[in-house]
Amino acid sequence: MTRGARLATTLCAAALAGPVWAGELSVVPGRVEPDCRAGRAQSYDECGSQLDHLATALARAEAEDKHVLAIYGAEWCIWCNVLDAHLAGERGIFGYLVEGERVGMVETPEPGAAEASAALSEFAARSFVILHVEGQYAPDGDAVLAATGAAETLAGWIPYVFVLDRDGRYAGKLAEFEDLPELERRRDGILPYRGYDRAVLLRELQRLDRAAKGE
Repeated sequence: MTRGARLATTLCAAALAGPVWAGELSVVPGRVEPDCRAGRAQSYDECGSQLDHLATALARAEAEDKHVLAIYGAEWCIWCNVLDAHLAGERGIFGYLVEGERVGMVETPEPGAAEASAALSEFAARSFVILHVEGQYAPDGDAVLAATGAAETLAGWIPYVFVLDRDGRYAGKLAEFEDLPELERRRDGILPYRGYDRAVLLRELQRLDRAAKGE
């Protein structure tokens, strides 16, 4: 078997394995109305009230003894889709539906990838309710930033990821690429790529979890 064939076999096996689930992510909104923007909105509700989603996420976080991890983003944002996939434990072959267009990426298998993926998704599922805040088309996306106190640290690009304390107030944000370049993987070998270093992302989420607890 050639090296290329072995690589293809490995990647296909990873794709068939699917996400490494150690617990189900709690995500708000769990469903976007199918007729919102002619079906182009899949994860980010471009038509509904973001303040209502915030209230739902806070109530669910209280009931599940978690904190809200808010992702201020948009359906067209590839990094927003990439972050969701990593939090869900996906690896190997990624397929994103971005504004109705399919975008695929292939991750070269690395030793320990399955374990790192499981550790990341398990911590995310155990610690957070994920809140998608739509920042372009929704009528009140910016109102969520104002209501939580998160507007002050918005750098102007997305995804803007921040955590809320028990009172629904801003407690900290995910590091930006300029401050922590090792968080993101923008190439896989010689090929352009969009991904996260799972170990670094996990450490960032652990830091945000401590911040939300006031530690």
